[in-house]
Amino acid sequence: MTIRLNFNSGTVDVDIQQLMDKIKKATLEELDESADMMVDYAQMFCRRDTGALAESIRKENFPERVCVVAGGSVTNPKTGRLVDYAAIREALDRFMEAAWRITANDIEDRIKQRAELKVRE
Repeated sequence: MTIRLNFNSGTVDVDIQQLMDKIKKATLEELDESADMMVDYAQMFCRRDTGALAESIRKENFPERVCVVAGGSVTNPKTGRLVDYAAIREALDRFMEAAWRITANDIEDRIKQRAELKVRE
């Protein structure tokens, strides 16, 4: 991607900030979509007994980051308790790690493509 700035315009600082804002927005949008994919993969890969663990896998959005988490938000119907064993199952089965590896495989390229489109807008 090539970007040209007109240094005679007097708006270079504003132009650079706008570029940075567009790139940041594109990155967060792509991470958000990738997190959705990771949730889907993690739910497929996790061991199922009651389905509570799979149901507890979710995306959480924050102002400048996106997280995929498991546990805590769903009650296991067998135990009557919140899913409090997600970290143990991850240590044994690596379902989140597997989901991350698949999702992250080409994330850098997807972010670059999206950022390039945003910058051209």
